[in-house]
Amino acid sequence: MKLKMKGKYIMKKKTRVPCNFCEFSSSRYGFEQSLQDQDNEETVLRKEVVRLRSLIRRMTGRDDDASFTELQALTSHLENVKRIVEDHMDKIMPPDQVESKQKKNKAEDVGTSIPVPSTSSSEQREDKELLKMEREFERRKSESLQSEFERLRIYNERMNGRGIESMSCYHDVVQLDSQITYALMSLSEQMTRPLEEQLCKAEQGKNVVKIYGKPITDENKELRRSVRLAKKEKVSH
Repeated sequence: MKLKMKGKYIMKKKTRVPCNFCEFSSSRYGFEQSLQDQDNEETVLRKEVVRLRSLIRRMTGRDDDASFTELQALTSHLENVKRIVEDHMDKIMPPDQVESKQKKNKAEDVGTSIPVPSTSSSEQREDKELLKMEREFERRKSESLQSEFERLRIYNERMNGRGIESMSCYHDVVQLDSQITYALMSLSEQMTRPLEEQLCKAEQGKNVVKIYGKPITDENKELRRSVRLAKKEKVSH
């Protein structure tokens, strides 16, 4: 289009009105692609969190679907990890803790009796543990998916014996040792539960029942011995 101005012709560019797609296609596509990428990342992260939860449940004796062979393998694995944790705990133990441990070992060597915690103190510990679990539950409710993933990933690594040497806080190492101990107790309980249930059935009625595919009766001494040994192992842990 030409316009005449003071004897001169000025070329005016013709304004093109873009359609909606032309005007916004690039930005809209980028925005939608960004949303899609975010959804994909969140989906992958959520799946990974679910996988880690499942692994940790099994490793800590809270998975009822685990077979007896799996429970034995997990117990052996955690016992090895516990030795690694205890070795590292001895290396970074504060001086006052070292002195306390030496006194305790000396008392055990000379046969000095160590006071057994009373029922009231046991109940107090249980109350504290319950309160701790409630606080942990409240904290996790407000936890983001990314934070939960990082926490579970680190916990899974440590329960597999990795990254323990880099732990510099003595309290964290002690806490990890306690978590492994509780996991071993839960695994032991899972292994002995079928034995006790089958023994109870055999004692109630003199019918032949099966445990791990092997028939037993209420007079089966081998079964009773297995239960006793399993309980002793649980106490020793």
